[in-house]
Amino acid sequence: MNITICGGGNLAHALAAYLSIKKDVEISVLTRNPNKWEKKLKCKLPDSSIFTSKPIFVTNNAESVIPNADIIIIAAPNFAIEDILNTIKDYYNPNTWIGSILCSGGFFWQSYKILGKLNYTFGFQRVPFICRTIDYGSLVHISGLKNSMEIFVSENDKTKSFKVLLESFFNTKINFLDNYLEATISNSNPILHPSRLYYLFENYNHNIGLEKDSLFYEEWTNESSSLLINCDKELHRIISKIPIKIKLKAITEHYEVSNAEELTNKIQSIPAFKKLRSPLIHKNNKFFADVNNRYFQEDIPYGLLIIKSLGLLSETETPHIDKILNWAEDFMDIKLIEENKLLSSTLKYSLPQNFGAKKINDIVNIF
Repeated sequence: MNITICGGGNLAHALAAYLSIKKDVEISVLTRNPNKWEKKLKCKLPDSSIFTSKPIFVTNNAESVIPNADIIIIAAPNFAIEDILNTIKDYYNPNTWIGSILCSGGFFWQSYKILGKLNYTFGFQRVPFICRTIDYGSLVHISGLKNSMEIFVSENDKTKSFKVLLESFFNTKINFLDNYLEATISNSNPILHPSRLYYLFENYNHNIGLEKDSLFYEEWTNESSSLLINCDKELHRIISKIPIKIKLKAITEHYEVSNAEELTNKIQSIPAFKKLRSPLIHKNNKFFADVNNRYFQEDIPYGLLIIKSLGLLSETETPHIDKILNWAEDFMDIKLIEENKLLSSTLKYSLPQNFGAKKINDIVNIF
């Protein structure tokens, strides 16, 4: 079984190491910086034990790995997926399974546009594990493993056997989602990170910066929890107007809490979230917002903006989501929406409107 992982970040490292030790599996990694990778990766697990992967073939040449791949897994930020699809399109075999770990940025719409109709595709609703690269190309830490995973898999003659394969890869139960929208529409990072960013930088001045560093989750606030819950309610109002059933747990149900204070306590206490720092750059004894961080560059235009675009298609009011987007436009110096209409600057993002949707019913049949 040849598995090609596209990407070079945290998830790509973790997947390459974790899947390489499976029986009869060979791993290739397609990334821009192959020379920075060791032939074998070390992986630290949640119990602090460390294992060494089998040899991994790392390259920046799509032609050398894509044609022979049995499974292609894109493990890259949402903003990088379109470039990856364009890189592999000339070598991709339509009978090869291809999927993405992150789907909330419009993976299914992008893949349909670039590769055409896909009979063998899949996508995760949430990431399979929480991980961080400790030493690029050498050591990765998987700090959280999932008890089960929700994945959309296209219906075909190999669907059942593919489920068995996935469960053997990740050593966990796999639940299949009913449609691609259940993997695309997410109340995870697209509203989680922006809700925290809004209050983290509420009184921030780009010229002055902050006096101290901060922990992104361990210093989570009740204000951020309240905003997150309200954004989630708006998202579920949008979902209620889509003419097919979409199973997505409310954020309070997912975290098994009943109010903002309990949510704050839960987020602050999650072991896998410990010691994760806020997107700040240390300079001249001050801490400045890193607007190039993926929390900004991915979760705003490739996350929250997509939810807003669905709100526009469904004619759903989204005052809390609007509040974050209006702030983000000024903070990041970008223009996205004016008078509740998408601007032409959003054509480069994976919004359903950019794939032909004119009303909410249209997204059911885009893919």
